[in-house]
Formats: sequence, C-alpha cells, structure tokens
Amino acid sequence: MARKRKSRNNSKIGHGAISRIGRPHNPFEPRRNRYAQKYLTLVLMGGAVFLIVKGWSESGDVDNDGDGTFYSTVQDCIDDGNNADICARGWNNAKAAFYADVPKNMTQQNCQSKYENCYYDNVEQSWIPVVSGFLLSRVIRKDRDEPFVYNSGGSSFASRPVWRNTSGDYSWRSGSGKKESYSS
Repeated sequence: MARKRKSRNNSKIGHGAISRIGRPHNPFEPRRNRYAQKYLTLVLMGGAVFLIVKGWSESGDVDNDGDGTFYSTVQDCIDDGNNADICARGWNNAKAAFYADVPKNMTQQNCQSKYENCYYDNVEQSWIPVVSGFLLSRVIRKDRDEPFVYNSGGSSFASRPVWRNTSGDYSWRSGSGKKESYSS
C-alpha cells in the first residue's frame, strides 16, 4: 500500500475562536505578547539616546551650577526669549543687591584691588565698581535664594549681580553665601 504524501501547506485555521479550541484562554493569566520585549527595548534605547543628547547639548556652565544664566545687558536677556519686564526687574534687583553690599568711601586702590572695573562717583565722592551683568534663574532654591527672589506673571525668578574681579574672571555670590567665579 502506498503511503500518503504529506502536504507542504500546513496552514492552521486562522480564525481566533477556532484556533483557541485546542488551548482555552485563562482570563486570570496574563497574555504573553511576543512583541512586548522588542518595544520595551526600543523605548529604553530611545530614552537613553534622549538623555545622551540632552547631556551633550547642555553643559553645566550654562546654568552656572544652578545660580542662573548670565546676561551682560537687559537686551541680551530679552534676546534669549525672556520677558522684557522680567529682564529689567532682574537687572534692577541685581544692581540694587550689588551696590548694597559694596563698601562705601573706597579709594581707587581699594576698589581696583577687589574689582577690575571701577569709576569715580562725584555724588558719593568714592570709587565704585561696575556691575558686569546679572544671573537670572527660574529655579528657586529654598534657604538660598530668598534675598534674590521676585515674582512676575505667576512665575518666580531669582537674580544675582555679576562683576569682574582683578584676575579678569566673572564673580558672583552664590545662594550658599560663598563667592563663585567663572573664567572667560
């Protein structure tokens, strides 16, 4: 007797209800999705690429370690996309804080020994250092930024004065009270 030849077309019945006849689905057992591992891998790889690109695009110096972004003029602040009122208030607050901390009645030698740029004020009859710019930050750190904080349009901002020291570096008082500097 001749053997029956096997068919190469071993297609199973494709309808879902019929294909489950041999293996009923347990509603309490989670379904295994064979694509879950592949999609999870893609999501993790995409997240890793995002973090790497973000880390390369932003250096730690842009934010000056949380003290804010440096602007030398109000117009630089506005050109960076900030509101004109915020920039003007940041500049004015930084200037007021700076001149409140500057010692009065400094001689030319005293002023130039601490600050790079000084000018003589006829009204005060004293040498006064020049403010080089200000730091503007949206991140308000508790117990560090209280003297520098102001509100505008529902958002809080902090600003600090920046000046040049005798070595030509930009300096500012960080929220921790110590003086920071950045070489240009």
